[in-house]
Amino acid sequence: MVWGRKDSEPLMYSKHLVDSGKRGMEEPILKGYIPMLVGCEEGKVERILVHVRLLKDPSVAALLEMAAIEFGYRQQGILRVPWDAQQFRQMVDAVSKI
Repeated sequence: MVWGRKDSEPLMYSKHLVDSGKRGMEEPILKGYIPMLVGCEEGKVERILVHVRLLKDPSVAALLEMAAIEFGYRQQGILRVPWDAQQFRQMVDAVSKI
């Protein structure tokens, strides 16, 4: 089997709005991505798929530590990150360009 590289760089995140009325209608999670619920307020939470390569970045690691402090290490289900979703996407964009 020959492995080829795609012409364009893949996105480092994918945004999905969380809507309680549409559970089960979410897009499938792509291989190599981790779903996270990002947002400070319960009503303004976004489901964002983050590439696993970004988890080793110090900025992302700090956010995961902040999530562990707020929610604990034994979170059930999707990982929650207590940070503004727009700022999170900007940080992921900046980190992915390095």
